Amino acid sequence: MLLRTIRESPGLSLYELRKLLKWSNGKVDGSLRRLLHAKKIVITAIARNGRSVQLVYPKHKMSNNLIEIPASLITVGNPAWKDSAYFYALDNLSFGVTRKPFRDWENAAGFKAKVRPVSERNRLILIVPKKFEEFYHLSDKHLTKTVADNNVLVTITGTVIERKAYPSA
Repeated sequence: MLLRTIRESPGLSLYELRKLLKWSNGKVDGSLRRLLHAKKIVITAIARNGRSVQLVYPKHKMSNNLIEIPASLITVGNPAWKDSAYFYALDNLSFGVTRKPFRDWENAAGFKAKVRPVSERNRLILIVPKKFEEFYHLSDKHLTKTVADNNVLVTITGTVIERKAYPSA
């Protein structure tokens, strides 16, 4: 049940998992430890608002150079999402992605790029342009995606301080 929840909602904190499942601390901690030992999950510790927060992902967690949006949150049938996606560097902690040029973000963006999206298994996958990866240092950042009006706002909400893929000896 815990693994199914992690797969359906990747990136939840231990506290959020405890609350969602209505399990005790010991039950969640023990189950997470067994899943980690079985190499079915990855735990990423991030610094958020001066505190360390552990986030739990399925083993196949995607890298930060890919933005994955569930198809249920956006209209992927629109031909624009099939042909192109527009990235806009809005400030030092956020960038936007749209299916067609967006004038407000065009004018505000420090730089921009256009990519070809990929639709796969009820989700839209966007490859983050190299310039964005480098500017935002995405390899060691935690990202939060917000979808509104078929546009995506990506916000950097923390810095990765540790990743656990399996127990250390």
